[in-house]
Amino acid sequence: MKNHIKRHRLIALSLVLLVTLAGAAWGQQSAGTPAAKAEFEQGEAAFKKQDYATAAASYRKAIELDPDFIAAHEKFIAASAAAARAKSAAAGEQGGSTDTEVGQSGAIAVYEEWARKYPNKPAIQWALGDLYMYKDYDKVEQYSRKAVELDPKFARAWQSLALIEEVRGNNAGQVAYLKKAAEAVPDDPAPLFYYANSLKRTNRSEYEKASLQVAERFPQHERGAQALYWLSFEETNPARKVELLERLKTQYPVDKFNWSASGMSMLFDAYRKSAPSKAAALAEEMVKANPTGSQNKTWQTLLDYQKNIIQARALMAEKKFAEAVTLLGATQLPRYIDTDDLFLLKAAAIEGAGQTQQAYDELLKQVAKEPAAALRTELNKLGSKLSKAPAQVEADIWGLWDAQAKPAKDFTLKHYGDEKDVSLADYRGKVVLLNFWYPFCGPCRGENPSLQKVLEQIGREKFAILAVNIYPKEDQFVLPYFKGNRFDFVPLRGNTEFAEKEWSARGFPTNYLIDPEGRVVFKLGPMRGDAEEQKLELRIRMLLARQAKGQKGPGSAR
Repeated sequence: MKNHIKRHRLIALSLVLLVTLAGAAWGQQSAGTPAAKAEFEQGEAAFKKQDYATAAASYRKAIELDPDFIAAHEKFIAASAAAARAKSAAAGEQGGSTDTEVGQSGAIAVYEEWARKYPNKPAIQWALGDLYMYKDYDKVEQYSRKAVELDPKFARAWQSLALIEEVRGNNAGQVAYLKKAAEAVPDDPAPLFYYANSLKRTNRSEYEKASLQVAERFPQHERGAQALYWLSFEETNPARKVELLERLKTQYPVDKFNWSASGMSMLFDAYRKSAPSKAAALAEEMVKANPTGSQNKTWQTLLDYQKNIIQARALMAEKKFAEAVTLLGATQLPRYIDTDDLFLLKAAAIEGAGQTQQAYDELLKQVAKEPAAALRTELNKLGSKLSKAPAQVEADIWGLWDAQAKPAKDFTLKHYGDEKDVSLADYRGKVVLLNFWYPFCGPCRGENPSLQKVLEQIGREKFAILAVNIYPKEDQFVLPYFKGNRFDFVPLRGNTEFAEKEWSARGFPTNYLIDPEGRVVFKLGPMRGDAEEQKLELRIRMLLARQAKGQKGPGSAR
């Protein structure tokens, strides 16, 4: 397993392990006896020094003093894997995730011994199951069920079971298990948050109701801020989105709550479209709230960006177009926000200065890079002023696409279920999204509903999604997951070697958009949300329009 997969798995594992903050009573769960805490603190000190073997030994002693000490279980598992990696590194070996598995294997042996010694401790069973995550899912389920049999209020085991059901495509089962976790510990916000978040797939109104309940019941807890953040993220009504984000900012001060601080970039983006001066004021406030560090740089860039947009509009109102062009040309583009307004404004300023061809050329490059409806509309207007028909404008876009397009190397993989050979060449004549993913990849599961929505908008007779699972150990989940979620993707067997060596895909999901002629036109990252859906759909429709006109680009596969 490569490093990028290891990163995704550690992130996913942390979601299972770190599902709450200290201080809650989860069935047979302890915050540590005094003696166990003392050993735990020694482990923490060693861990900070990267002395993982010593840390693991201290965490192990803490567990033996208090087998219900959940934090000690979490850190013992992490330190055991880290110690194995450090040992290999010291020997000059490059084991990567193999070292992690060695560390986990050693921890499994310890836990099996503890399971015999403490047969009635649910924490032991749950942790043992978690050690089998990504290796043997039957055992994850077996030990998690044993944990809740020993203690029905052991919420973490319910959450482990919920994760398995989610990846199986059993959304109803996932919701049911998360509800059990929330009911088991009603005074803890974490299980309630995860239960609320799971409802968005099955009942949007209940999802909003439950998410607001988390914020109302836990107004001083990070999980409440997290609930409002994701509710805002999913909201499509602009006014309602602003309302939720303003509540997030008011109820959860950004200097105390990370999820509130993260949500401010969404509020900034929403303000830019409805109240530009509010966007600048928010950015200025955030610069002051983050006087140093990366957040200060991020917000300073956003502040400068918004001030320049406002100033450029003022200059253009005074017909000082050349000054506006200079200002906008020197503006640094922020990351993670929609910057279409800058490109539209810059094109308008260049045209106002009497350079319509230059305005067209500048906007053309951006449309070819990231097509958006507003940019396309303005490009056509500029094209009309240059006596270009819409077909000529499209031809100009295709010319830039042709320059970056490369013939896709054909391949043949096995189709899940019937095990028939499926080749990329079988889909010649359709637009293809080649999607590298795996079932336990959270970002992969996050983007799949958006991909399905675009597939339904375009139609399966014109567009296909070839979904290549790069992690064979998760084969058993592919078909149930697709079936349970009604995803009409073409499921294909793959591996990391194929993804990396043949397609240079590193980090998942990774997507390649292939035109009907068999050329890779775009390499795309995760796609989630309305904006990404619209851009993907527009790209596909433009490729199909070219095909309908019988036109081919240079270097097309035959």
